[in-house]
Amino acid sequence: MRQARMLIEQQRLDYEEAEKRREAEEKAREIEKLKTEARAELRKAEAKFSEPGRAGDKAVPWWDGPKPDGKVSGTLKQVDCLPKQQARITIEDSTRKLVKLLIADPGKVVYAGNGEVSLGCGVQKARRVAIDYFKKTDTRLATVGEVATIDFQ
Repeated sequence: MRQARMLIEQQRLDYEEAEKRREAEEKAREIEKLKTEARAELRKAEAKFSEPGRAGDKAVPWWDGPKPDGKVSGTLKQVDCLPKQQARITIEDSTRKLVKLLIADPGKVVYAGNGEVSLGCGVQKARRVAIDYFKKTDTRLATVGEVATIDFQ
């Protein structure tokens, strides 16, 4: 009876080992199949894009943002907060002339540069900026344009 029990136990262990081996082989076949399909798709895509003289090949410009017509570089002096989430910024350019620009919609302005790229209301610590703007004179707000990009230097 003891031998029969040992024999049955050995058969069970052999069966479990064979089942694990079969599952591992099945997973390996599935992975190999997926790799083969991925390689085929890659070759297909490579062939598609390596065809000479393909129609519709156009260079896409990298910068698709605003294309302002004015630029000023200098030191940011002050930010005046206005109603309707607008702001007026004052910049002192290299000729010591003060230039006032309007930020009509802060969400549409592109901010870039090193360090802190945010503005707070009031007098600002001296920071070098390069600002691209659209020339739109507003006599009521005493501004010469509307800010498109601010590059903190």
